[in-house]
Amino acid sequence: MKICRFAVLPVCLLFIFNSGCASYRVVHLSKGVDANGEVRDFYGVAENNVVIPEYVINERGEYPEDVKQAWNIFQTRKEKLSSSMREKYVIPNNFGYGIVRSLLAVGFLAVSPVTYPLYVSSSPKGKRSFGRYFDVMVFGPNPRMPQLRDEFTNF
Repeated sequence: MKICRFAVLPVCLLFIFNSGCASYRVVHLSKGVDANGEVRDFYGVAENNVVIPEYVINERGEYPEDVKQAWNIFQTRKEKLSSSMREKYVIPNNFGYGIVRSLLAVGFLAVSPVTYPLYVSSSPKGKRSFGRYFDVMVFGPNPRMPQLRDEFTNF
């Protein structure tokens, strides 16, 4: 009986901590050509796995070329833009998204003795950490592109 309590407690704590908070993360969007004609990676910020362009693009409509730069720009704009972005875009509810993410994390932790070696064997050398495994499994390989809440009123 005590073993069952010790197994249930971490799962319950995981649900509680993940269910009420929005998930913000820097995501790789694509490779592109910068102003100098060089091929670079471009990054954006996703809220609950939905990319929100307004968090990081500059006045010329360009995305940042560095993860830290994208996160710093997001930190400066988050407070004044977050409520208006929820009105403009369809973003999953924090509670529902957190519960689904927690269930996926518990499930992939349970099957990780089988799936993690497969993930390691199929991943490039620089991308084989256990954290990346959970990012790919829980969030998916690509974030969702934003959808307008009401296309005619925001047109």
